[in-house]
Amino acid sequence: MSSGKSRYILALILTLSAVAIIGGARADEPAIWRQLDSGLDIACFAVTTESVVTDSALTIVRIDPDKWEFKLMCRSRTEDNENLTARQWCEKYHLVAAVNAGMFQQDYTTHVGYVNIGGQVISGRVRSYLSAVAFGPKRDGLAPFRIFDLDRDSVADITRDYETVCQNMRLIARPGENKWSQQDRQWTEVALGEDDKGRALLIHCGRALPMHDFNELLLSLPIGVVTAQHLEGGAEAQLYLKDKEFEIERLGSFGIGSGSDNAIAYPIPNVIGISRKK
Repeated sequence: MSSGKSRYILALILTLSAVAIIGGARADEPAIWRQLDSGLDIACFAVTTESVVTDSALTIVRIDPDKWEFKLMCRSRTEDNENLTARQWCEKYHLVAAVNAGMFQQDYTTHVGYVNIGGQVISGRVRSYLSAVAFGPKRDGLAPFRIFDLDRDSVADITRDYETVCQNMRLIARPGENKWSQQDRQWTEVALGEDDKGRALLIHCGRALPMHDFNELLLSLPIGVVTAQHLEGGAEAQLYLKDKEFEIERLGSFGIGSGSDNAIAYPIPNVIGISRKK
C-alpha cells in the first residue's frame, strides 16, 4: 500500500444529512451509493488523518451521461453582469447540479485553458494542461462524456468530435495513474472524474490535502475512477446539487482545515452543470 493510501482511514457515511460515520471501512469494500434519481447517485466518505475524523466529507456525485445532459455555462455567454455561486447557477438556469468548470484568469471571467462550446471559442489558448473533458458528441459511436489525456489525443481532434471541450489540469491519467508527485502544498478540492463505465464523477473534498494524496485517496476507493482533472481548489471550490427533496452544498476553505471553516459561497464565472435529458 502506498504512503498516500496508508495515511488515510476511510469510513462510509450512510446518512448525508446527519453525516453519521460507521467504523473503519476498508478501501476495498463496496461504496454505498444513494440513488437520487435514475442515473444519479451520491456517496460520501469521511477523511481521517492521524485518527482524527474531520467533519468534512469527500462527496462524490455519479452521473450516467446516457440519462443526463451536461452543460458548460460561462458568464461571457449570458447577460449576467456578475458571477454566480454554484447554487445560483443551478437556480437561475435550471440545473440539477453544478461544479466549477475550472480555474479562471484575473479578469474573474476567462477560463485559463481552452474552451469551445458549439463551435464558439470561449478561451482560445491551449495550455500545457494535459486533460480535457468533452461532451455532446457530433456523430454516433462516440462516448457521450469523456475525459481525454492530451498527450494521447489533441484538442483539435477532440473539438472535431464533440460540441463542448474544456481543458484543465490533469490529476489522474487513464487508466488510473496518479500524475502528481508529493508536495507540501495542500488545499480543498473540487475535481471531475470518469469511472470505468464512462460515468461522470463530480468530486468535492472539504479536507485540504496535497494533490498526490488526494489522487491516491480516489484510487483507493471502490468507485472505479480511471481518470480525473482538477477544477478548482481553496475557498472557491464548490459543488451544489438539488434533486426533488434532496439538497447538498459543499464549499472549500482558505486554510488547511475543512470546508466547514468557510460559510461563504464565492461567485464563480463558469460551471459544469447537468439537467435531465428530454
